[in-house]
Amino acid sequence: GLTHYYMAKNLESTGEYEAAFEQYRLFSNYPDTKIPGEPDAQKNVRQWLAFSESPRNWTYKNLDDLVSDVQYALSTRNAARLMRIRAKVNFFAMSWKQDDADLNTRANFDLGVFLQRNKIRFSRELDPQSNSREAFLWTSGWEVRIPTWYLYFRKIDFPSDPDIHGNWEWAGIYFGELL
Repeated sequence: GLTHYYMAKNLESTGEYEAAFEQYRLFSNYPDTKIPGEPDAQKNVRQWLAFSESPRNWTYKNLDDLVSDVQYALSTRNAARLMRIRAKVNFFAMSWKQDDADLNTRANFDLGVFLQRNKIRFSRELDPQSNSREAFLWTSGWEVRIPTWYLYFRKIDFPSDPDIHGNWEWAGIYFGELL
């Protein structure tokens, strides 16, 4: 497993992405392999492979268009549109303190149920903690127990596909107030 991982990293650094993907696939056959200094290597490789094998048709060239589209879908209570906008791979929903390795972070619920029952409010501006790589949008009104959700957007780092490298995706939801 270790050999496949380092071979993949080497191939990736030289721009030989297809060969790197194959080595990562082989690495994933050794789930007990630990990579020194990279405790999340197995998880990262799984996510990267899943992303590489997806159509990646949910990405946006710029953050403003993505956020506007999400805000429009929320204001019109359009669950189908929200589902089209959100990332189809590695989308998460978790509390701020939850470990992202926790299997319970996978968003396996229907946003439409919340939209039908509630009037969702959202900020017109991104949270000040947003930056050039990730952004947060405050929303509220989802449910009584945890009314505030922050929608999380991130810039895509995927140099093997120049058409989407640097695009933005709605990657997840953080429950509760920003920490």
